Amino acid sequence: MLSENNREYYRQHFFNAWHKHVKGHILEPWESIVVDIIQKHPEYHHVLDDPGQFMNATFPEDNLNSNPFLHIGMHLALQEHIQLDRPAGFQKQYFTLLSKYKDPDWLEHKVMNIILNIIHESVHQQRKPDESKLLAALEKLGNK
Repeated sequence: MLSENNREYYRQHFFNAWHKHVKGHILEPWESIVVDIIQKHPEYHHVLDDPGQFMNATFPEDNLNSNPFLHIGMHLALQEHIQLDRPAGFQKQYFTLLSKYKDPDWLEHKVMNIILNIIHESVHQQRKPDESKLLAALEKLGNK
């Protein structure tokens, strides 16, 4: 998928994928994934329709609901965690939770917030994210 660690890089790719979709152009496979996510969030369409206004706009970096680019990016990150089964066992725990809660949208957003909290904690502590905390949080979620 995307491998840069640059805000403008990701935003430009999100804008480009959405623009190609709106114009009816053929999408690359990763663009189709991005567009699928965007389509589930009509509250962000106006942002992606206006790169001139929103390319450099500042959004909170710790709130999935008020930062459309973070939100889309976290959906992509979650899909990669599932696809790569990273950390090992994540995929099984995720699908076990999905069969328990039977609400994919709720579960995706719940797990995205868990991942975001772990990332923020690691940034604050200036260390790599602790993958074991992710698995522990999923296990805790399953015990509710």
